[in-house]
Amino acid sequence: MKEFIEYYAYRTMGAIISVIPFRVLYVFSDILSLKINYILCYRKKVITQNLKNSFPELSEKEIRQLRGKFYKVLGDMFVEALKSHSSSKGKKWDRFRVTNPEILDQYYENQKSCVIMMAHYANWEWIIHGASFFKHRWCSIYKELRNKRINEHLLKLRRNFGMLLYSQAQTGVMVKNNIKAPALFVYISDQNPGSMPDDQHWIPFLGRPTACLPGAEMLARKFDLPVFYLDVRRVSRGRYDATLVSLETKSAESSPGQITEKYMNKLESVIRNKPEFWLWSHKRWKKTPPDHIQQQYLNKTKINEN
Repeated sequence: MKEFIEYYAYRTMGAIISVIPFRVLYVFSDILSLKINYILCYRKKVITQNLKNSFPELSEKEIRQLRGKFYKVLGDMFVEALKSHSSSKGKKWDRFRVTNPEILDQYYENQKSCVIMMAHYANWEWIIHGASFFKHRWCSIYKELRNKRINEHLLKLRRNFGMLLYSQAQTGVMVKNNIKAPALFVYISDQNPGSMPDDQHWIPFLGRPTACLPGAEMLARKFDLPVFYLDVRRVSRGRYDATLVSLETKSAESSPGQITEKYMNKLESVIRNKPEFWLWSHKRWKKTPPDHIQQQYLNKTKINEN
């Protein structure tokens, strides 16, 4: 019953938002951001600790100000996602634009698949409107939502916009069915990995050793696929540009962890430039690095300081 109620509440809200102009939606977003900040205190401890650990040079006042900016962005993300989910495939959507899709044309002409690495930054939900900019087939791994009705609705929506989605258990099927299409394998790779060997894929990130998802790199190195970072930036409220940045063109020749490190370094530079647009409410650092990884990091930090 709870799942049923949640689903129809979600669909009803989506139907209402679909007919409301953006300028009105952002009034609602402003009210929502204040509510989740000062009344609901949504994950305030997690957000505050993440910000303090990542920016130890900031004062308490500056941390509060940055947290407030993040809540405002979170409110915008909520209304923008629902607005986008209510749009149809045939409707022109000019609020999300890829600035340089042509750099992948050479790979498409040579029947070469590519790997795209993204992050929970700016507006990752609107990437469904980015698929139309490319000639390649779009494929991605998704994490199933708890509410199966909402999960199925979102899967159907994203498929309607040209994205082929596979569960984590279907990764092998995704590659087998699409590697020769050619395809773009899209990974949002800034999440905390569930489990992994302690001595692999620990990358310095925002001031501490960080466990990283290895999937995108493993695929790229195995099939020698070029890797790009899709840099999504907000141009103005409700408008986003995405730019492809090359991370690796000779993946098979790269050493283990090298592609992941390039991705994390690029993401860190993006976050430090405009930190409020990253998903600080995510429990990114749940895994504690083993002692030898922590010691390696401390030694490297001392060397860099000297």
